[in-house]
Order: sequence, then structure tokens, then C-alpha cells
Amino acid sequence: MLARCSRCQATFPVERSGRQVCPNCHVEVIVRDPEALLAAEPATNAWGEPEKPAETPAEPIAWERRAELGFATALWRTLRGVLVEPGRFFARADWKEAPGVHLWVLLVAGLPAMVNLLVETASLEQMLGKARELGLGDIVAGTEATMQRLHVWPPSVSGFLAMAFATLFLLFSMLYVGAAMSHATLLATGRARGGWNATFKAFAYGATPLVLLVIPSCGPFIGLIWSGLLDIRLLAKAHGISETWAAVAVVVPSTLLFCCVGMVPLMFMAQAASQLP
Repeated sequence: MLARCSRCQATFPVERSGRQVCPNCHVEVIVRDPEALLAAEPATNAWGEPEKPAETPAEPIAWERRAELGFATALWRTLRGVLVEPGRFFARADWKEAPGVHLWVLLVAGLPAMVNLLVETASLEQMLGKARELGLGDIVAGTEATMQRLHVWPPSVSGFLAMAFATLFLLFSMLYVGAAMSHATLLATGRARGGWNATFKAFAYGATPLVLLVIPSCGPFIGLIWSGLLDIRLLAKAHGISETWAAVAVVVPSTLLFCCVGMVPLMFMAQAASQLP
């Protein structure tokens, strides 16, 4: 190949790239590798325009590959990925499909909620026993009478099953209502780029921190806050929007729903207070 001296503009043959010496003026010349230069140039189409780089194809996450990886492995990898590194775990996720999300919510939120129900029932029995020892028998009797009318006391298998069913129904209802309200907000703001499946999938995997329901007392509180923050992050990835807009889509509808639902017990309390002598 030929090289050109930058000083005297003379051309001379060389056998390799790298540092060379011009035979005419004896100045050092850096000869670049032509293959490297061609590789550095962007590819162009028939009209000479640079071609867009090929998009990385979406891949199913570990839970969606449980038939291939095995149930336990897929469960562990997904738990670790969602809770520890959600940005990396969902980097190439396919948000158009949401297979197996109902089973995922049942495992990470439904079963821990049932465990929490058992623990809280046992704790309630201990609290009522201590209240009797302190001479608060009238209060205990009133509490037990109220729970008996609700068919949740005394503790029994049938009562537990009824409460478990009600808990699961409430859990999935909140999941669908929250996803629907956030998706409606995204539609209203023109940012629902991924469709309904993307929104529901984000909320389903956003419920993963509710696995902390198995921890009494502080577990539900931490799990709910963590779940809300994870909803925002996953919703942003699912629709390709900023986390600010995702936060608006999650927080605004939830606040409105909380205010509306919170008015119901206040109305009952006001009605009961008006009947007092």
C-alpha cells in the first residue's frame, strides 16, 4: 500500500501500518491501518445515508423462562433481579407480553399475605388474653362480638379460608385498579407508548417487595413503600418515559383514590357522632 508524507507530500510504498520514515525527507510518518478506518466509518444505505444501528431484540425475563430454567431457579433469579437490580434485569424485557404475571403476584404477594394473616391472628389472640388480665373484659367481649358477626372469630379453618379469599380478592382488585388508573393517566397525557400489557406487567412485578409481608409489624409498611417506588421505575421502563411522568401516573391516581376511599370511614364516624346524646 502507499503512504503520503505530511511534510513533503511525497508518496512511497509501505508493507505495514504504524510508524514509518519518509525516504524523501526522512520525517517520521504514522501510517493508519486502512481496515480499521473502514470499520470506523458508519455503514450507509443506497442513498449514502448512515444506517440506524439494529435494535437489540427483546428477551423474556427469567420467570417467563421457568419451563427452561426450572421453577425454583426462575423464581430466585427473578426475585433477586427485581429487588436488587431492576434496571439491569428489565433492560431487554419484552413489555408487549405479560405471561405468568398472575401466578407471580400470587407467589410473592398472595402467599406472604396469608402468612401475615396467620401471624396477626395469633398476635390478636395474645393481645386479647393480656387485655383480660388487665381487667378490660368488657372491651374484649365487644371486640370478639364484632368479629363474630363478621364470621372471623373465633379462629377456625373456615374463617381463615374466608379471610384468605377476601385478602386475595382485595390484592388483585387493587392491582387491577391501580394499573388501570395509571394507564388512564398515561393515555390522557399521551405517554402510554407500551400499551396495557406493559402497564399491568410493570405493576405485577412492582408488587414483588410485598414478599416482606411475611415479616410482622414493619414488613407491610416497608413492602408497600418499596412497591410504590418500584412501580414508578418499572412503569418508566415499560413505556420509555421519564420517571417523573411515571411518578405522576402512579402518585396522582393513588392519591385521589385514597382520598375518595378515606372519606367513607369519615362519613360513618360523622354519622355515628351525630347519633350520640
